[in-house]
Amino acid sequence: MLTRSPAEAGAESANNRRTAGARRSDVKKLLVVAVAAAAGFAIWRKLEADKAEQALWAEVTDPVR
Repeated sequence: MLTRSPAEAGAESANNRRTAGARRSDVKKLLVVAVAAAAGFAIWRKLEADKAEQALWAEVTDPVR
């Protein structure tokens, strides 16, 4: 039977906390990247829509020749 000293058990517990903290940090980073990507996509769609509307207005208000 394998027995651990209290110091070993405490070290293992601290290591598990660091690992869980690192996972949380990784999830937070991933969430920030996902939010930034979604914001970038929304801005790109808005710019494309504005460009299309500008082109439509330019065509409609083009002087008659």
